Amino acid sequence: EMEEEDELAIERRVLAAAARAVAAESQRKASAEKERLAVGERAAGHARLLADELKRGQRLFNEQEETRKRQMLGNFKAFVHPQSLRCIACHTVVVGAGGRTARAVIEKLLSIREPVLAIARPTRRGVVDIPRWFAELMQKGRLRGVSLKWDVADVSAPETLAKIFEGAKAVVFACGSRHRNATLAKLEDPTRGPEHVDYKGLVAVSEAALAADVERLVVISEAGAARPRHSALARAVEGDFGALVWGTLKWKRMGELAALDACAKSEGRMSCTILRPTRMLESSSDGSHRVEPGEVYLAQGDHLRGHVSRAAVGALAAEAIFLDSAHGVVTEVASSSSIPGYKACRRAPKQGEAPAGETTESKGGNGSEGGEG
Repeated sequence: EMEEEDELAIERRVLAAAARAVAAESQRKASAEKERLAVGERAAGHARLLADELKRGQRLFNEQEETRKRQMLGNFKAFVHPQSLRCIACHTVVVGAGGRTARAVIEKLLSIREPVLAIARPTRRGVVDIPRWFAELMQKGRLRGVSLKWDVADVSAPETLAKIFEGAKAVVFACGSRHRNATLAKLEDPTRGPEHVDYKGLVAVSEAALAADVERLVVISEAGAARPRHSALARAVEGDFGALVWGTLKWKRMGELAALDACAKSEGRMSCTILRPTRMLESSSDGSHRVEPGEVYLAQGDHLRGHVSRAAVGALAAEAIFLDSAHGVVTEVASSSSIPGYKACRRAPKQGEAPAGETTESKGGNGSEGGEG
């Protein structure tokens, strides 16, 4: 009898263990099903968020596109008609993308849905480091269906530019030397001085763009580059360090001449626009797509006074790609609010004449009238 009781006890324990195993397995399956449903809900939520973000991005683009159609910058007037560009869908190369001015250009191009290839000097040999701000713009570009790419090249090494400009419709040169004093640049890093960046770098970019059959070349230079020594003296009178600036302005002027010469060699296949902004100080590059036409003042004749934001310069450089009236134009750029007495000297339009800033065209060449865009 005792042996039978032991066998019964063992059988009961086995059955109890089996019941617990079945319960545990049922609980595991229920938990797995619950987790699967939760994952599905999260995926559906992410899909809804992405769809909402796409709609918001498209709405913002539509608003910016309408703003762009209504507004013009500077005294550049007529948009380039689509047939005027040989390759409308081609991208724009922005050289010097590590700087804040180039960032403003890229943000403006993104706002008008133009594909961009950003070029910067490599920070480490053999490594392509994409800055965080550009990665964020790439994400915005994907939402809008706009291609933004990052690559490395060095304007002081022309061989790195050989294939960069292939298939591009425009090149924006927004490079600046690291050292404004040529002597200090030679002591620390000669390839980052004004001679190698502002002059030889622009020569290399112009020749590479000409070889790649680029249609537009926009150069961001500096006010006072036409007469470096005179500008240095004028700034010294106002307390600026003219001797330090002179080295930069000299090489910038030589670079401008090289760019104009390359455009002349193209026999009309490549046009050049040179923008000479006044002091940009520590202005931000943010908001280039929100720049109003009345904020920009263009003039010629080595106007050194005033200041301008990087956002305004970037917006104007991007718009110059698509403007027929920007072909062959060299102009100083300033903020209209920084020009003393600018609003006071604006005359009322004559009968049959549109208000200033709406139809004033840049005449090009020396001595043309400045005005608000």
